[in-house]
Amino acid sequence: MTLWMQDKSQRETVNRHWEKAFPDASARPARHALEGNFTGNTLIQCDFIAVLDR
Repeated sequence: MTLWMQDKSQRETVNRHWEKAFPDASARPARHALEGNFTGNTLIQCDFIAVLDR
């Protein structure tokens, strides 16, 4: 997952939800946080790529 943040001081808020969604620290998806420069009310933008193993 790539995470763009307008304000990196919001990282703790993102982490709280991330840990709730993926409680097992050893099984959390990889994530990269980058600085974003958005217009309007956008604070965070995320891109997810998933691979299904069947």
